[in-house]
Amino acid sequence: GISKMWGVSAEQGRYRSGAEMSEVEAFTSAWMLVDDGVIVGLGGDEGVYGEDVVAMGDAMDLERIDLGGLEVLPGLVDSHTHIVFAAPRHEEFEMRIRGESYEAIAAAGGGILNSARKLQAMSEDDLYVQAAERLRTMIAHGTTTVEIKSGYGLTTDSELKILRVVKRLKQDFDIVIKATFLGAHGIPTEFKGEPDRYVDLVIEDMLPKVVAEGLADHIDVFCDRGFFTVEQTDRILKAAAAMGLPSKIHANELGLTGGVQVAVANGSWSAVKSQWLDYGLPWLVTVMQKWSYDLFLYKLTKEITYFPAEKMVLEKLASQSSLSNMLIFQKKLNELKAYASKPVNKEINMDVMMMEYRKIFH
Repeated sequence: GISKMWGVSAEQGRYRSGAEMSEVEAFTSAWMLVDDGVIVGLGGDEGVYGEDVVAMGDAMDLERIDLGGLEVLPGLVDSHTHIVFAAPRHEEFEMRIRGESYEAIAAAGGGILNSARKLQAMSEDDLYVQAAERLRTMIAHGTTTVEIKSGYGLTTDSELKILRVVKRLKQDFDIVIKATFLGAHGIPTEFKGEPDRYVDLVIEDMLPKVVAEGLADHIDVFCDRGFFTVEQTDRILKAAAAMGLPSKIHANELGLTGGVQVAVANGSWSAVKSQWLDYGLPWLVTVMQKWSYDLFLYKLTKEITYFPAEKMVLEKLASQSSLSNMLIFQKKLNELKAYASKPVNKEINMDVMMMEYRKIFH
């Protein structure tokens, strides 16, 4: 049997936050019922999940696999990786230790641009060999699902090269792999001072080729200070959506630049690397309330107060939305703010709020 099954609790559906996140519970003398690759029931001395299914299973002639007292734990999900790269940047890690900022390193030609130069010079086959070895290591440590982003190419050929390596990894490894096209990860040196021209390249050249070859499951944009603006991000996300590619974004790692708002307005799946998470849900709800107040204001007076940089998106949303829907959304935000004020809920993520936002305004 299974001596311990980690990551399960007899208290089904209990929400955990704060210090409780470090408490890992387990079932002892455990078992698991699997139907066509899907876990439909499990249990141990502490409790049972899926009693009805288990009762049905007891009456069936099941194949039994004895793990001989081994322990079982959930597979790890690595949701933001760049395992297709040419060489590490140890020297930059040392620079960070000495106090250099991320932005200063990038401005000096380091960071993403450094990785891009090295990757552009490496062949697809060599990149594949290195990435496959990294993936084997991840699997050996328990990874069962991984997202692999491009973004260290920054030319059409090199971005496609990365994503073709990811496609080969999907074919050769029996784990879930999702590919994300991140051509808008940084602005190449040759486009310095002309970021809009690089955005044109991403939209008009890279994106159609990525979609035509079926190389990506999502698109991503680094929407932040010194990288891509809200307006540029909005252009890229809308172009991708028109081609059927859902979006994610890097947002607000370096400053509060409107990345969250453009992500929500475009129905993005996530906004990653966001330092604003440190503020907690009450702060996020306040930002969303100000955003919706601007929608009210523009609907009534054609003026924008809180988010002038996002005026184009606000104008579009205001033209699509009725005042009654805005009132409904405000009511839901107030309810969410009351919910967020409870200490146990202060670290909850933004999913509920984004779901309601998309439901009303899209």
